[in-house]
Amino acid sequence: MAAFDAPSAPQDLLQQRTQVLAWLARLDEVAQGAPAHIVERIRRDYQERLDRLTRALAEHLDTLRAQLRDVEERWRTAEARLQQARDALEELRLRHLLGEVTDDEWNDRRAALDDTVGAAERKHTELGDERERLRRLVAEIGESASPLAAETASTSTMERTDRGPDTEAAASPSEPTTVAASVPEADDADDELAFLRELPDSQPATASPADGWDDSFLRELDQVLATSGAASRPESKTLRCKECGALNDPRAWYCEICGADLT
Repeated sequence: MAAFDAPSAPQDLLQQRTQVLAWLARLDEVAQGAPAHIVERIRRDYQERLDRLTRALAEHLDTLRAQLRDVEERWRTAEARLQQARDALEELRLRHLLGEVTDDEWNDRRAALDDTVGAAERKHTELGDERERLRRLVAEIGESASPLAAETASTSTMERTDRGPDTEAAASPSEPTTVAASVPEADDADDELAFLRELPDSQPATASPADGWDDSFLRELDQVLATSGAASRPESKTLRCKECGALNDPRAWYCEICGADLT
């Protein structure tokens, strides 16, 4: 076995799984006239075998992925070495054509470089084939394990759904209490109105600020409103209409009383 060979167990499991799937596919075809309970017993047996094989394959998936990453790294290293060997051979060839390298030197060094390129090509091809084999194996195992993962996720979702109504039911009793507390009863409203009507007339219209209350913000707000009101106050009406004698805004063109031209 080579150093990078994957274990045969996953491949054996895949072959067994393929066989069980074929049996399941043929069961309905050959079961014509057979007792239904016998057919169902065989179907259940095959399905249990399929589930066991799928779980066994899933256990190998992480190991195979790690082997694939290792082989891919070694393949990239072999690719770089192959390129270096080819570059060295091509450089020597060009120097020989230029006359820098003599014929004797070219013949002596060429054989060694050819051997280096050949060995690098074989290693690169070998690792490339192993990389593709592991890729296919990981893809097949991942595909076979997908139904199991989907079934597990579906089961988990159903469990969360089953627990959902209990959680909502536990939280729901407090909601009516909150709503009821926020709506005053009619009797309470009548009592409040009666209390307001009984207040003495001498009560001040504006209550004094509570202890500790900072009314500087209100004073600043009054100043801002006063300034804004002064800025927006219209100019005095000084333009008198010649027709009716009414005073108008000095910027007006027509009298706002009789409509006469003020220009």
